[in-house]
Amino acid sequence: MKIKWTFEAKMSYYDTLDYWYGHNGSYEYSLKIMEATKEVESKISENPYLSSKYSKKLNLFKIFFLKGKFVLYYKVLIQENTIEIYSFRSTKQKPIFM
Repeated sequence: MKIKWTFEAKMSYYDTLDYWYGHNGSYEYSLKIMEATKEVESKISENPYLSSKYSKKLNLFKIFFLKGKFVLYYKVLIQENTIEIYSFRSTKQKPIFM
C-alpha cells in the first residue's frame, strides 16, 4: 500500500524534527526519528494491521515506534490501496481527540 500524509501530520513531523535540532544543537536525534519513521512506514505499508491498535473512538489505527516515544495515527483506505497518516506525535504530547 502507498503512504500518504495529511498536511497537519507532515507539519507536526517537521516541527518535531526542528524542535529536536534546536534542543540538541545537532541533527543526530532528528535523523534517528527520520529513520524510525521510514521503518514504520515500510512496516505498515506491508501490513497495516500488524503491531498496531485500532481506536474505535478515533476511527484510526495507531502504531508506536522509536521505543514508544512517537506514534502515528492512520487510516487504511482499502479501495485506494492507501494508508493515510493523520497524525505524527510524541507520546509526551496530549493524546489526539477528534
